[in-house]
Amino acid sequence: MKIEENIKNIILEIKKAERETKSKKVNLYQKKKLIKYLAEIDKIGSNYEMVYSYFEPSGSDNRTFKEELDLFLEKRKTEGKNIKNKYCPTFTYPKLKEISIKRLKEDIRRLENIERKAVKEKNKDIKIIICKVIENFIAKINILIELKGNNLEKAFDNVKIAYGDIDEELVKSAEKCYIEKIEYSKNYQKKFKKKIKEIGFLEKTYFNDKEIKKYFEIALEKAGLKDSKFEVIITKNLRTIDVRYNDSRYEHPVVLVPEGRKVCMRKILELTAHEIGAHAISNFYNDKLELRGLSIGRNWETVHEGIALLNETELREKILGIADFKIKALPFFILAMDKAKKGYNFAEIFDYIYDLKYKEEIVHGKSEKTSEKEAIFRTESTCRRIFRGFNPRNDGKKGMYFSKDLSYFKGEIEAKRMKKAGVDKYIYLSKVDPELIPSLLRLGIYKNCNTYEKEISKIKNVAIQIWEEQKNKYILK
Repeated sequence: MKIEENIKNIILEIKKAERETKSKKVNLYQKKKLIKYLAEIDKIGSNYEMVYSYFEPSGSDNRTFKEELDLFLEKRKTEGKNIKNKYCPTFTYPKLKEISIKRLKEDIRRLENIERKAVKEKNKDIKIIICKVIENFIAKINILIELKGNNLEKAFDNVKIAYGDIDEELVKSAEKCYIEKIEYSKNYQKKFKKKIKEIGFLEKTYFNDKEIKKYFEIALEKAGLKDSKFEVIITKNLRTIDVRYNDSRYEHPVVLVPEGRKVCMRKILELTAHEIGAHAISNFYNDKLELRGLSIGRNWETVHEGIALLNETELREKILGIADFKIKALPFFILAMDKAKKGYNFAEIFDYIYDLKYKEEIVHGKSEKTSEKEAIFRTESTCRRIFRGFNPRNDGKKGMYFSKDLSYFKGEIEAKRMKKAGVDKYIYLSKVDPELIPSLLRLGIYKNCNTYEKEISKIKNVAIQIWEEQKNKYILK
């Protein structure tokens, strides 16, 4: 597989750089120069780290996105699934309108000035890192410029620069994964029927938004991150839980919980392993390594989502006592993007993903009512996320989509290989594209990272620690 071959080569380069730098003294001048460049970029780039926050969709005619989706679901129910010219929701982007084109272009100009200085550097590693970081941020800013100008094809070109794109191999892997996961689930239900019944309370015990907030606060404290400046905030502005080191609305790192969110106990444990045990930890150590909140290179998000999913897998094996399917990531984002690429609209993709997810839930032993509810929730999330910034109707044009969420599936494959090779500590320590880790090693950024390894192990397993402390209370009921 091409993905595995690429990450295999990167791992070889990381190992080579580790050997080269083992006894080599750090050139503090070059290290400080890199950090100075990154700090300069951070002043500009931090505004665009989570660029998609500027084009989270709302409905039309002053409708919220939820109201827009409810209207779509109602029409889908009354018009039927196979009616041509099906109604598609309308996406509007109020926050996008508030951004100044003048400011966006000025920020690009400032980044280009930094890049002009960097290309003159004699140190090859500094040059590589700074140019890659700036390329990524300029692409993200250009996404906003082109979306504001309704130049969707140009916006899509920049999305692919910033986040990558699907290819035939990735799509085939996702299709294969779905089929294998269905077969695994059939056997899973039979083989572990007794065990599943024993831990049924994990699906039946629910937490509201305030309880989720409290849970995350406890996790931050137990992980030793209480003094990391992270604050857990309930917000109306998001539909998914998110960890952000830089957000223009806050002066400190935040864990954001959507208002009204409810999750079962299994999910809150998984979210803790994912958001605190992976994302919060990397932001914390990124700062300790003097890299501030800045992400370095394009594919940092891919491996971070991958390692967060591996955290979830370890947790599930610990609390369930049984092995999960080999891939935790859902294949639906990639399958939906493939349909969008072929020109399918929101309604057509909704029906396609809904059928896949509904079948999966039924195989898991869920009732028809529960399966329908879960399928609608997952499908809505998938379609909303891949179409954000773009036109859900597609209007017969070449399919365009927001490709960020291919990172979960692709990233799990990459993170698994890095973990097996023993270089996954760099994912926990920093927000960096694996391709750039060798350059950072040679510049001495990770020189003292071994002192953090014990701490990392404790933090990444914080959800397991909480489970061990709480399980008797629930199991004995």
